[in-house]
Amino acid sequence: MRRGFILTGIAAAGLLTAGSTIATPAYAASVPADCTVQYQEFSVSMTCTARPATQVWNLATTCQVLTAGGLRLPKSGSEVTGDGTSNSGSCPNPGAVTFVIDS
Repeated sequence: MRRGFILTGIAAAGLLTAGSTIATPAYAASVPADCTVQYQEFSVSMTCTARPATQVWNLATTCQVLTAGGLRLPKSGSEVTGDGTSNSGSCPNPGAVTFVIDS
């Protein structure tokens, strides 16, 4: 299972100015035109219908931790090769969805 995190603001700027490099997957600026996102109360899914046959991708979102107030944690959806659907699995109150190309 692949795990990831996002650095933002000063932390990312500090690492970059210190000469460190950060390996990150290729994030799309938005959900591709051939993909649709479907939200449910406790999950989210993304279905894509015109992906290259060998492209491996998944969705990324955040999920609310119900026992910790407004805390949100990142979550990756299932990996898909080519066309198909990436599912978040159990994810209370899912946040915005990002399209992630894994390879």
